[in-house]
Amino acid sequence: MALGIVWGCSFIFIKLGLEFLTPIGVAFGRVSLGALTLVFWARYKGIELPKDKKLWLHLWVVALLLNVIPGFLFAFAETKVTSILAGIINAVTPLMTLLAIMIAFREEKPKNFQVVGLVLGFIGVLTVLGAWQGLGANPIGAVLALLLAVTCYGVSFPYSRKFVLPHKLKPEAIAAAQVSTGAITLLPFYLIDGIAKDEYRPGPVLAMIALGVFGSGFAYIW
Repeated sequence: MALGIVWGCSFIFIKLGLEFLTPIGVAFGRVSLGALTLVFWARYKGIELPKDKKLWLHLWVVALLLNVIPGFLFAFAETKVTSILAGIINAVTPLMTLLAIMIAFREEKPKNFQVVGLVLGFIGVLTVLGAWQGLGANPIGAVLALLLAVTCYGVSFPYSRKFVLPHKLKPEAIAAAQVSTGAITLLPFYLIDGIAKDEYRPGPVLAMIALGVFGSGFAYIW
């Protein structure tokens, strides 16, 4: 329940964060705070980070798919659409996961009822988006950004199951390493274009802290 509340509120927090950060700034802010939270938690619990260099490469790929690219795309899209629409499209993630399994990870064979559910789910999403009326007032670029973000989510889960989970590491170690690589990846982009304006109201700042500490931190180990 706590996880659902955190991720459900994350789209509101993103919108608030955009008051003083660029989309890159929001992505870096949440991931860097999440990384700090997870690394400190792992150290507190006496859990070591992975040592396998090849595993770190796989964790970086997962970070790209789960933190870096979607983190930017969701924030970018929310400069043009509502947080409500972002949350609705985020619900497509299970459909994208099933589609990724069918296309790229065929060793995980979906059942027939899952395929039927996939088709019905996409029809439902298109209906909600108003695809039959040309997406209504929603800018197509923002909608495509959201769909690309959830596609990244969808690919990340079977990828992680195939290349990361077989290492049998503690969730805290995996999450801390993954989110840290995402923060390092985003850092140079943040230094170039991370701050939108030097006005820091308490509400948006607290929203970013909550988004990072809980949405990109503890949410991975709850």
